[in-house]
Amino acid sequence: MSTFDSILVTQNPLAIVWGYGYTFSCKAIFIATSPTDRSDAVVVVKEAPGGTTNPGPGTYTFDEGSSITLTATASDGYEFQYWTAIEAGDTGHPTLLPDNPLAPTCGISYTYEYQPVFSTVGTTNTGDGLPVEYLYAIIIVLAVIVVSAIAATLMYRSKK
Repeated sequence: MSTFDSILVTQNPLAIVWGYGYTFSCKAIFIATSPTDRSDAVVVVKEAPGGTTNPGPGTYTFDEGSSITLTATASDGYEFQYWTAIEAGDTGHPTLLPDNPLAPTCGISYTYEYQPVFSTVGTTNTGDGLPVEYLYAIIIVLAVIVVSAIAATLMYRSKK
């Protein structure tokens, strides 16, 4: 039976040079730590086609209760419609905020996601960011499909 020597190292990463003819065994040991209490709020600004934001897309940390300012600037040919806001992890519908610039107050330990919605100049968006003109086109296409199905059914019945 061989005698084993051991060494405890807290360096991470650890660089080891192995000796020829020896067998080594390494084991990483992890100790659970308790999470620290968050006393800040996290704001995530998402990118959106048709414009830019200030601050730019990214993740920002703010002290509890502080107020921040989010500004959306439309590119040429686009116009700002509204901000979508949702608390991270929430599976519900986002809140639509028409203010620009937007100045939300951050709550403790929450993560908020904000994304501006832009549309091409001259179009109006519905609550889901879909231009109204597209909605009308979809309704017309569905109506044509229904009328065609009814006509085909009547023609089939008349041939019997």
